[in-house]
Amino acid sequence: GVHAFEGGNITSAISILRQGSEVYPNEATIWNNLAVAFATQFVAAARPAVTSSDDFSTTGTPTLGGVDSSSNTCSNERNRLHLYCEAASAATIALRLGHSESQELLLAIQSVWDNDGNEGDG
Repeated sequence: GVHAFEGGNITSAISILRQGSEVYPNEATIWNNLAVAFATQFVAAARPAVTSSDDFSTTGTPTLGGVDSSSNTCSNERNRLHLYCEAASAATIALRLGHSESQELLLAIQSVWDNDGNEGDG
């Protein structure tokens, strides 16, 4: 999953990491990496006015800093909400499984959501 992510194939990374989370449901790093992949898509799908220089990387995960959402044409509200929920859920699971760095990722995801005009909705 990490190799697919590093190669820029986020969709494949998500698919591989989902499979990994089914085989190893108590592996916090898999859940955190899944959250990072969903967060990448979520930031890219954010409204054009929102850009992020946040670095979602944590120990053992790829770096996402500097994602510019203005180049992405996907602004569908339902898709954005889905990606937000998937990223936040995976980060929460990783955090509950002991991946303490996932707290920072969760806060960054929430910050992007709030800065996208959804304060109080997440």
